[in-house]
Amino acid sequence: GIGAQVAIFLTEIVLSCLLYVLTKPVSQTFALIALAARLTMTVIIGMNIVPLLGAYHMATTDYAALPVADLSNLMFNLHTYGTLAWQFAFALHLIFLGYLVFNSTYLPRLIGIALFIGGFGYMTDSLGRILGWMDISVFSIASNSLLGVAGVGEISLALWLLIKGVNLDKWKMKTLTS
Repeated sequence: GIGAQVAIFLTEIVLSCLLYVLTKPVSQTFALIALAARLTMTVIIGMNIVPLLGAYHMATTDYAALPVADLSNLMFNLHTYGTLAWQFAFALHLIFLGYLVFNSTYLPRLIGIALFIGGFGYMTDSLGRILGWMDISVFSIASNSLLGVAGVGEISLALWLLIKGVNLDKWKMKTLTS
């Protein structure tokens, strides 16, 4: 619900900063680009809560003379378009994050490859939905396959960081040389 959306919004701010600190030793420029893309996504997520609040308000208020269902559906459609917009920003973030993880030496390169490829999954999904290409089966299969790779990369990175962590010796070495 809306509470979960707010929690995601707040968590994304903290996560964006942590990922920047983690990847800055690889390339400060690319780490800043990844940070900017993820924070852009986060702003869109925050803005995207507004149509949900509008839809909730319309659904719980008696508007006798207005076609409430039409207005409520409009708000949900606006939320969908907002989701497609943040997906595109997140795609850029994943592409740069994948590059950074691949070149980090202190995180597995395979996860970097999955994140990089997965970024194109989010990009093709959002563009495909906006342009109406998801009805083309080959495009839809390719997009969903790339999104599957994204899921593997995102979950792998989260599990790796939670269970194994960063190779601190290599991270410190990279920090000193950057």
